[in-house]
Amino acid sequence: IELSVTDGGATGSVFWVVTSSTAVGNPTAQFNAGWGIPDPLMDGVYIWSGTCDSLGVSDNALAGFSYYPNPATEVLSLKSANTIESVSLFNLLGQQVISTEIGATTSDINLSGLTAGTYIMKVTVDGQTGTYKVLKN
Repeated sequence: IELSVTDGGATGSVFWVVTSSTAVGNPTAQFNAGWGIPDPLMDGVYIWSGTCDSLGVSDNALAGFSYYPNPATEVLSLKSANTIESVSLFNLLGQQVISTEIGATTSDINLSGLTAGTYIMKVTVDGQTGTYKVLKN
């Protein structure tokens, strides 16, 4: 795209938008065979586009920790190579529905008081926290 510069002391010069650049975090345009950010006083339409890495979350599982069955009906069994400090369950509204201190490598969580649905379980083992999806039938 060619653009005529109308002010900024460079009237008559031509800018064009590059279609690719390796300038990370700094929009660039080519100006008379040089690279730089255009003078902010210059009129024109500038279009920059690019791609970003996919958004997501890192793996937040705890090594040596397991739980079963999933989906569960009445009881969810927990097992860890190290001491399970605490467990909390949250509904999908973010409300805490179960919170308990464990202090052992195995435990059973009573789910009988919960309605059927999806819950997020937050488990702390040796100061590290992992989150897991739990289904209650």
